[in-house]
Amino acid sequence: TFSTLQNEFDSIESCRNSQQVQIGTNLNFSSEEIVAMLLTKAQEFTAASLGLPKPQLVNDVVITVPSWFGESERSAMMEAASLADLRVLSLVNSNTAVAIKYAFDWKSSKDNETVVFFDLGASSATISVAQVARIGKKKDKVVVEMLSHVVDRSISANAFDDKLVEYLATIADEQRR
Repeated sequence: TFSTLQNEFDSIESCRNSQQVQIGTNLNFSSEEIVAMLLTKAQEFTAASLGLPKPQLVNDVVITVPSWFGESERSAMMEAASLADLRVLSLVNSNTAVAIKYAFDWKSSKDNETVVFFDLGASSATISVAQVARIGKKKDKVVVEMLSHVVDRSISANAFDDKLVEYLATIADEQRR
């Protein structure tokens, strides 16, 4: 259960002024070290799916991050990638990555289009507006321009879950009366 896990992991202050997870009495991991472990595992999965003999053959990466990541979170992600021996070509906001994917699959007959992307995640809601356009003499190139981006961390899937539980509890209480 969660309470059992809480007792096994303690958060302690590290020498880098970031939190660490303490497992048992002598294993301490910073957030960056834990993310580096996840990135290493992703590197192994990627190499295996590509049929590469060694995970180290996958070195160059583009990492998506939540749009609300500030400079400290982005720096921590870069440090985690460095710990995993990965070369980060770019950190890309997740909704920007979605817009780029949309542009790859874009089949519209229009030369440009304004698109809204909505992401209701576990901890936030994100809305982005992008302009997708065909350019060049033959209109054979597609560009994406991110026009607007907003994040609300008070609206989330977890918040909806909480409200749903509250609503269902009210109904259950009324039925018991």
